Amino acid sequence: MSGPGAAWDGYWFEPVAAARVWLVRAGTLVLLALDVWVTRIGPGWRYGAGGFNVAQFAWLDAIQPAPTPALYLSLLVLVGLGAIVAAATEGTSRTLLATVAVLHTWAWAMSMQDGYQHHYFLSLILAALVFLPRLTATELLDSNGDRLQLASAWAYVLIGMTTAIVYLYAAWSKLEAEWLSGRAFLQIAGDTSRIPVAPVLARLGMSEGALPWLASRGIVLAEVLCAAGCVLAPLRDRSRSRALSLFCALTLLTALAFQLGIAALDLDIGWFGWYLGLVSLVLLLPGIWVSRIVRVIRWAARMMPLQVASRSTPLARAAVVAAALGIVGRSLDLPGVFAGCAAAGAVLVVATLAGALRGAGAESTRYVNATAVAGLALWLAVSLSTAQYDFYRFGGGDARRRQDVAAALEWYGRAERYAPSAESRERIAVLRERLRSEERLTPLERPVLLPIGTQSCDERQLCNGSSCRWETVCE
Repeated sequence: MSGPGAAWDGYWFEPVAAARVWLVRAGTLVLLALDVWVTRIGPGWRYGAGGFNVAQFAWLDAIQPAPTPALYLSLLVLVGLGAIVAAATEGTSRTLLATVAVLHTWAWAMSMQDGYQHHYFLSLILAALVFLPRLTATELLDSNGDRLQLASAWAYVLIGMTTAIVYLYAAWSKLEAEWLSGRAFLQIAGDTSRIPVAPVLARLGMSEGALPWLASRGIVLAEVLCAAGCVLAPLRDRSRSRALSLFCALTLLTALAFQLGIAALDLDIGWFGWYLGLVSLVLLLPGIWVSRIVRVIRWAARMMPLQVASRSTPLARAAVVAAALGIVGRSLDLPGVFAGCAAAGAVLVVATLAGALRGAGAESTRYVNATAVAGLALWLAVSLSTAQYDFYRFGGGDARRRQDVAAALEWYGRAERYAPSAESRERIAVLRERLRSEERLTPLERPVLLPIGTQSCDERQLCNGSSCRWETVCE
């Protein structure tokens, strides 16, 4: 068979490097777990606030329970744990991957509180991960660990195509005069000093006013180039074309520069740049780099002490890990986290029992070990980040705006416990003292704070010489 039909089928179904397939799945899942635990727990207090909610889709409001912080955070815990287990397990269960995709989609779709558009993109990527081939470590590289093994993976090609569409749509949305003139870019950047290459261009004689104009057009060109690279990248492992290799190298440098630009501008887009950068890197990196990355990851995995009591049965190990998950959930002191950990532990025990009944002890052991790693990752991610502090301090601010002083004092009390620095603890202590004084006032005498979204208020330390005081500053 030949002709356009054969070329089309070949594009989707001819083999690609198995290591790339494995990396895009493992990398996306690990990044997802860290994302939901580090950045999405903090805003979780908003879900169901005041008994009001509007879902992303009207039909969802009719069938889902009313969102609450506990429900939302339990979903985030389950998504993260499932993602880590799926990333750490060879021959990952498609059922587990599909569950992670569905729970993640429900987590952002349940409420308009989640305004990040890239969560749509991430749900599409997670859905594609379900259909990637189930690969083991021995299928990634040859026996010497040097050459990439190949595997047919149409879903991997689909991930590249989806990413290309995102790049193209971003470029198309910037073709309006407001962007091409540089005015919109300058409004986002604030000033030209935040353009990474601004000092270099200034030395070359370019005027400051021309920089936004050039940067705006450069971004559009970079996005088109990245889109083309994502479409052509699946062909590089099948072809020895030097031109294709050079084009992918150029696109890789462009993608890196693009992501560095996003970081420099500090755009409020969550971890979108990280997801986009990860997929672009896996697609475009030279094969030799991919093989080295895989070898390092495999070496690190062998060094991890994952075995628990070698004489114990998988079911006994599952029970120990489930109990440990419960302890982690309780220690993190956030609504819904214990419920999520308990649910994950119960599923682990039931799945391990089912595996023992069908004689799949080795497979069950892998999942038990991966769940232990996931539980440790959950504890570290939440404890070492400001997730708990952000959850309680912003929840306290909302209660204060609604003049629920008792609730605000309780929220701020928890926030003070998890404040990341002495200065943060002092700020919370000042707020609590101020709330105690407001508690003695009648509702009409209390200060009026505008709702979130109409006014931004913060506690700032104002100093005059050696004298300092905390004041509420609103903008």
